This record gives sequence, C-alpha cells and structure tokens, in this order.
Amino acid sequence: MADEPIPQASFEEKRAEPRFAADQFHSVEIHIPDLTSRYKFKLRDISTSGMGIIIKDDSLSLSHLRVGEIMEMLYASPSRHAVPELLKTRIEHVSKCESGRFKGHHIVGLCIIEKNISEQNQS
Repeated sequence: MADEPIPQASFEEKRAEPRFAADQFHSVEIHIPDLTSRYKFKLRDISTSGMGIIIKDDSLSLSHLRVGEIMEMLYASPSRHAVPELLKTRIEHVSKCESGRFKGHHIVGLCIIEKNISEQNQS
C-alpha cells in the first residue's frame, strides 16, 4: 500500500541550509526527558528537501515538542544491519493537518543540524 501524499502546510520556506532526505533513514526515536517513554516515528518526505513525522493530536509527545528546539534523536536506517545514528535535530515546524488522511494529526518538520554526535564524543 503506497503512502498518500501528505498535505503541505502553508508557510513560506525560510531555510537556507539543506536538510537530509527521509529516504536516508526509516524512522526516528525521540526521548522526551519529562516523559518516561521513548517515541518512535516513521520518517516521511514532507517537502522536496525535508523530512518529518506525523503525530496524533492527542499524543503526549506533541505537547513536549517546540519549534526551534534542538534535541538528540536516534535515526534508524532502512537497512536492518545498520547501526542507528544519534543526531542533533531541530524542530522546524509543527503544523496541524486540517483535512485528508492525516486529519487529527500534526506534521512535525525535522532538520538534522549535526551528524555523528557519537563519533564526535569519542574524539
């Protein structure tokens, strides 16, 4: 079953830096310190140069994600043999889906701003 296109939020593109495409990674795991759970989301292409996740409106995780916030997130590759990567990521936008398949959800745009955190910490 193919994914339906995700409705685009209406906002002006203001990013100057490139973002990593969602096809490089399959999913992202987010640890929110105020919550006891880790949240794992499928990554999706939400624009020609960006990636994001879809979160249900009533998810506890949604209220803990702030635009501009920078967090370390664990990204998993589509390959089962690849080691997940811990990457510094900025929340670019949180946009409510008003219609379509994802009505009742929010699109959260992600921007990887620093790669290989674990490798840098080993140096």
